[in-house]
Order: sequence, then structure tokens, then C-alpha cells
Amino acid sequence: MTVPIQMPPGPPNTVQSYPGAPLGMIRAVPQSEIPDGGAYVLQDALVHREGRIIRRGPVNPTGPTLTYKGCGMAACTAPDGSVHVGAWNGDASHGNVTFIDPTMTTAGDNYAWQFALDTSPRYKLFHARPALKRGVMIGVAGTLQRTIAGIPPGQAKVTGVTTTGTGYGSTITVDGKTYTLVSVSYFSNAVANQIQYTGGTALLTRLMHAINGTSDTYVSSATTAHTGVTASLSGSTLTITAIPVGSAGNGKSVSVGRSKYGRISFANNPSAGATVTIDGTVWTCVSGTPGAHQFQKGGDRNTTSLNLLSAITSTYTATYFLNHYSNAIEFWTKNIANPAVVLATSAPTDIFITQGAAVGYDPITWAASTLTGGADATAGSADDQALGYWGGGVNDDYSFAITTTRGSKTVTAAASSFTTQVSPGMWIISGTPGFWMVGQVSSVDSNTQVTLVDPAPVTLAAVTSTFTSIRGVQPKIMRGSITCATGSKAVTGGDTLFKSQNIDTSYSIYRLSDLAFVGDVSTVASEFSLQLVANAAVAMADEEYVAIRHGASTYWTLSTAEVNRVGFLTAVYAGRQWYANRATTNEELARVWFSDPRDPEGINTAATKGDWIDITSASNQPHRQIVSLVPCYNSLLILKRDEAFGLYGTDETNFEVRGVYDDGTLSTMTAVQYEHGAVWAGYGGIYFYDGSQVQNIIDQSLGNWWRLFTQNFNSESDRAWGLIDRDHYFLFMERLVSPTPITKADAQTFPSNWCVVVNMKTGAVTMVTNLTFRGSVSLPGTLGAQTYYLVNTTVGRIGNVYDILETQGRDAITTDLGTAGPDFYFESKKYGMEDPLILKRFKQMTIHHINTNGKLHIDTIRGLNTEGIQLTSELIDTSGVWAVHRVRFSKKTQYFSFRIYEDTATPITDITLGAFQLKYKSLRPGRV
Repeated sequence: MTVPIQMPPGPPNTVQSYPGAPLGMIRAVPQSEIPDGGAYVLQDALVHREGRIIRRGPVNPTGPTLTYKGCGMAACTAPDGSVHVGAWNGDASHGNVTFIDPTMTTAGDNYAWQFALDTSPRYKLFHARPALKRGVMIGVAGTLQRTIAGIPPGQAKVTGVTTTGTGYGSTITVDGKTYTLVSVSYFSNAVANQIQYTGGTALLTRLMHAINGTSDTYVSSATTAHTGVTASLSGSTLTITAIPVGSAGNGKSVSVGRSKYGRISFANNPSAGATVTIDGTVWTCVSGTPGAHQFQKGGDRNTTSLNLLSAITSTYTATYFLNHYSNAIEFWTKNIANPAVVLATSAPTDIFITQGAAVGYDPITWAASTLTGGADATAGSADDQALGYWGGGVNDDYSFAITTTRGSKTVTAAASSFTTQVSPGMWIISGTPGFWMVGQVSSVDSNTQVTLVDPAPVTLAAVTSTFTSIRGVQPKIMRGSITCATGSKAVTGGDTLFKSQNIDTSYSIYRLSDLAFVGDVSTVASEFSLQLVANAAVAMADEEYVAIRHGASTYWTLSTAEVNRVGFLTAVYAGRQWYANRATTNEELARVWFSDPRDPEGINTAATKGDWIDITSASNQPHRQIVSLVPCYNSLLILKRDEAFGLYGTDETNFEVRGVYDDGTLSTMTAVQYEHGAVWAGYGGIYFYDGSQVQNIIDQSLGNWWRLFTQNFNSESDRAWGLIDRDHYFLFMERLVSPTPITKADAQTFPSNWCVVVNMKTGAVTMVTNLTFRGSVSLPGTLGAQTYYLVNTTVGRIGNVYDILETQGRDAITTDLGTAGPDFYFESKKYGMEDPLILKRFKQMTIHHINTNGKLHIDTIRGLNTEGIQLTSELIDTSGVWAVHRVRFSKKTQYFSFRIYEDTATPITDITLGAFQLKYKSLRPGRV
């Protein structure tokens, strides 16, 4: 009996689908492609062409090679209309932006990103969105700050990184057990014995073994493992995983105390009568012998004289004094909240005291998390969050003395190299005095002149200034209106917030309509009153203004740490720039700020009456942090870890936030724009938001199996990236636990990472090997509407998604976490035919196929088994032309399925499968 592949119009197809396919790759696919949901697993096989299963194209770098591994890409249009691409790449010590021409063939300058762009042990989070009016804003973060409510069950982790120095007294408390570093040699454990350290054995290894209860020469046998807590070490990073147990308030916790450092120095032999006060006790010098400074306690000369080092060590058990030199005593104290040692001194002046409050000699720096309540400590170092404003410039920094006139767009130089060192879109930041943001280059007119986009805010006379392609975002003050007169220094505001917006002497005020200079701020009396340094340069009567900051080069750095700045996530919606994930307070992690519609940096960050909206979670806990922003046609999509929100409205009078789905995103980079909405990956599925509602587009194909893939994905340390091209959503997850193997005969392999591809029009799902992409960029239609991806080997490489979808061939490189392929694999559904309980004798498969330069293997699978039997018959080499072949076998079973796959040892050039038929004979009804 023959089961047709393509059913003509008429009664429903009688071929039965076997339910519950974990990788059931097809949902609502036209029957002319794969009938009746006929694929169970597809790997390196695409079904976007009618009636064909096509092997994917090659991972083949076409663009320039980057200097380091990459973490993201973006495209930007400069003021002259030219489009350029930037690829962010780096390592633990370097940060680069490699500028690439729009043909994606030639790399230009490497711009020095201000911070290192780590790609190990984890990649930086990367968030690129267009800026209001012009340019692109690039957000980069090492970690996402998080609060207790935002930690998924079983996935709370804290990490510590070894640093130089010996911070005696530092403590690590794990589930109630405290480990204290009492010397360079060992930890002291409040419960178990000391953890010794000798030679080249890492101190963190000793701590890891103590926490885990691992046998170790230098770890006491009395040490026992913690319950519900494990520790692991990678390089110099110790990760402690604390698994919450029981109800709220009954969890595991990890906290860290930093030591305080102090030093008592003796420039000369101290004279008798000199005193040192420690924690309220006065110690008086009775002699001054170097190396054994004799002091007595309390000024009582009848008290036995003691060596100061020994005396204090025995008296104050909370403090450990480690070093005693002939002219100094150094100590560290472990008590953080209330240091036990408080130092004071009296004459003579040859005793110098360094107060015990300096930090910086800690052996371990931590981002501490507690699961029993409260908030996390601020994590990481200064590069945790950075927001850069790229205007389209493609040159590294260039410095030269320039001359400007306030109110003019012309910038001149005596003799420079503007035509080779400067490009449209670069920003100009003047040097001393003032560090003004002079403006953005609109055009390079000659070697000695450039024209700005807007008039210069300052007059400069041959002041050495820096041309830079990417700068930090610095909020401008634009709230309300002002009134002033040319004969007065007074400025009166209407609906202004001078105090709340932190306006001070680092600001100059301009008329907004034409950027005419008003004056420099001298003093601020109230929310609506301030004084200028000199009389106002122009008169204003209840007119709009802008206050622009100057005075320090740090104002234009990439960090978002300053109080007036906002987070690293940004997007444009309703004619405003939106910002999120400012990690200064818990509340602000779940807050979005919106700009003035006339300037993306016109941001009112005032704590009250500011232009911000709290995104409150369904549990009424607003502190669950925002992870990504995606602008959509009629709303701004706001994603948290486990929730999705839509912000609707056109201005501050009608902005409204609504919850749109009870799942968020795995990682910042999975969320991408598609049509009028957005696509992203969450813990429960892959979602498409059309501006009003959310649909899980893999619910009918992968269903609940998706949660098995994502259950061990740690959003704090693991990363995932998404891209869209030709109605296909590509998602690369760098770590997963797959419950479903790729089976060839009786050999099984379980993917540990994957790139899954979803056809947005049909719902078809497939896996792609070796495409471990870490960023992408789509160019405009004028440049061919091509989408490029970034993959890493030992360095970053760039390829075209067109090659993956529309061509065939072998991979040119092996990516990190990948294996060169393709590795074509097609496993059919399980066919039960007209009755799944009646035995059938499956006898033959007829199939159309093309495979060049090699054969294809076939496995037959009986019943509900997973292991198959490889047939001696194969699909022979067709030398690039279509052929129809019959494969004969005899399998008596109720269900039947098969696999077709290539031998990876044979470099097959291309593979395409067409329609196929199965022939079988039903046995009599009693045979089951």
C-alpha cells in the first residue's frame, strides 16, 4: 500500500501524526513540503522551499577578520548618509570596535572602546538600538544587577574573583559558616579547621574544597560540605551556587565582608609620652627602641610595659595584626560594620596613623547575593554598564587644536589631517579649559575645516580637542521654561526643577530655539531660581531652554555610573528615547526613563517629578529588573526575566503600561524586531509580539520540551543571541541540556548548545550546527538588505545569513563551541498508518533526492524505539541531478519511522530531499 506525500483536495489526510514529538519540527506546514507534520528532528536541514528539504549553506566568513572575539554588531548612518558597520570585540584586557565598510569586505580603524569587552568566562551583554533623530546607542554590560525577586529558583549564583594583595580579615559567610583570611597562608573556618595555602596551590581552590567537603591535603578532615550549596572554580573565578529551599525566608545565603587596612608608622624613635588611642584605650610610649616599641596601657606607669604588637593582638581578638617592622605596624580588621580599631595620636609628630578604613587589599572581590531577603550588593567593576552614542564616525580618536565661534557651525584648524583622520558623525570634545561637547561633525570640508551638525556652544581659540566616534551619554536639562534679562544675573524658572535635576556650576544655559548662549550657572537657590556668573547674554520671557554640562572629560565617558545618567538599555518609541536598567537603587532596576522629544539626551532624572515610569511586576514587586527594550509599531516592548510588558501611548499624558505575557527573555540579545512587533526567547518558548498580543510560535512543535532545553540555562552567566533574516528567527544558546539526542544507528549525541531556526511563516523548526553566532546586523535595502552574523574562532569572523539559507556547501571554519559541517540529519515522524495497533509489514521507501559527492545513510526504526538499524542500502551519489530511488526492507511493526543522514567523513557537496512514499501491507486485524 502506498501513502501519498502530496494529498489532492478532498477528504482529510489519513496519515496519522504521532503525538508528543519532542522535536516535532513542523507546525502548520503545507503538505507539499513535509506531509502531516512528517518530521521529528531536522538538523542542518531547511524546509522553506516548497516540496524540498534542503541542507543548510556553509558557515563561510566573507567579511574581515576581527582582532579579538566579538560580542555584538551594529550599523549606523552618518550625517552624510553613509552607512557603516561596527563589530565590538575584545578580551579581558582589551575593548575594540572594528569599523567595516557597507560592502562588508574591508575593515577600517579599530576604535578603542573604553572598557574591556570580556568574552570569557562569559560574554558581555550587548544592546544596540537607533537613537532619536540620528545615530545608534550601544549598551554593554558585564552583568545585570538583580534583586531577590528576580532570581529564578535554583539559579542564584555569586562569584568572586581573586585580586592582588593580601586582605587579611576578609570574610566569606556561606550558609552560616564563616571563612576568614587570617594570614597569607590560610583561611580560618569558624566551624571546621584552617584551610592551608602553600606554594602554587590556589587559595580559592582551598575554599572551594572546604565548601564542597572535598578531600584535600590542606583542608582539614573536619570540614564538611554545605547542604544545598556548591562551589566551582574556573580560572580565578569561584562561583558559589546557593539553592533556595523551603518557604520564603528559609533559603541559603552567601555574604562577604571586606577587611579594613591600617598602619602605624614611626618616622623616628618615638619619644616617651607619645600616645596611640585604639578603640578608646590610650597606649603611652615609655621607650623608643626600634623593633620593640614599648608602650603601656592607660598611662599607668605601674602597669607592666608591653610590646605594642603583642599587647594589642591579645587585647582585641576581632583584629589581626600581621606585620611588625622596625618602623611600622600594619594591621587588617575583619569587623566591617564597626571596625574594632579606631586610631588617634598625639605629639610627637613622628607617629603617623593611617586610619583603618582603606579598602583595596582584599583577596577576593564579590558580587554577593542573599536568597533570604534584601538586595544584592552592586556587582562587578566599573565596566559593568556602559552606554555609548555612535554617530556614524569610523575613525579612532584624533586630537588637534581647533578654533570655534559660539553659534557657528564652522570648526577650523591651522594645519591638520581632517580628511584622513576625521569622518562625518564623529563628536568633538574640547580639551582644557572646560571639556565642552563642541558638537558632531556633519562634513569634512578640507584638511583645516569641518562643519558641525549644530552650532558650537563655546568659543575656542586653538584649543587641543579630541575627535571621537563614540562618546558617553550625558543628560541635558530641559524641563520647563525660563525668564531672564540682559541687565541681570537672575534666572527665573517656570515648572523647572533646578535643584532636583542637580544643576550646578558645571552647566551653561542656552535658548533652545537657536542655541543662543544665555550664561554659565553660578549658584542655584531653588527649583525655580538661579544666578548666572555674568548678566544674561540674551533676554528670554518664559522661553524653553537647555542646560548643557561641561568642565570634566569624564562627563563624556561611556560609564553609566554617574547619578544623573541612565541605564545601558535604550530604544526609541513615541518620538522619545527610552532608557532602562540604571543600577543605582533597587527601584531603578525596573524603571524606564523617557527623553524630551527634541533631544535624546534631554532626560529629567529627578527623583520626584522625573520623567520615568516604574514597571511593576504582577506580584506588585517593582524591583524585578528590566532585561531588554524593543520598539514596536504601537508600543514599547519591555522584557524582564519572567514577564513581558507593553508600554502604550503617545506622550506623558497617556502613557500606559500593560502586562502582555507571563514569560520574559533568557538573555538581552535574544529580542529582535520583526515586522511591526518583536521576537524573543524565554524560558517557556519563543514568542512573537505583534503589538497587541503574544503568541508562542513553538508551542505546537516543541511544546513543553522547550522547558527541558532551558531549565539549566543560567541567565546570569549564560548568553543567547537572536537574529531575523528572510522570515527566519535564528537563536543561538551557548548552553542547554537536551533531552533528545541525535541518533545514528545505535550511536547518540546530546547537543550542549544549539542554534535553532524558526520559520516565522510556517512554524517549521530546525537545528543548525556550527552557527554559534554572537551578534548580527541587517543592512538597509539600498545596500542589498543583507543580514550578517558574527561568529568566533580564536578571533571574530563575519558571514552572510544568505549563504546559510540560500546556498549549499561545506563550512570553511570551525567556530568555538561548534563542529564544522553541515551534518545533515532528517528523522521522520512515527507512522502508524490507518491503525496504530495493527501490525504492518513496511516494505519499501521511494524518494526523490539530490546528493553530490557522496551517499546518504538510512536507518529504519521499528515501533516506539529510539535506536535504529542502519540499512546496507544507501541513497547513492546522484552527481547533482534529481533521481528517484527505491529502498527495500522488511519491517514488521505497528509504527515505523526512518532517518536519513550524511556521513560526516565524506565531504558531500549538496543534499536535497524531495517527495517520498512508504509502502506497507497491513496484517489481519487480529495481529497486534
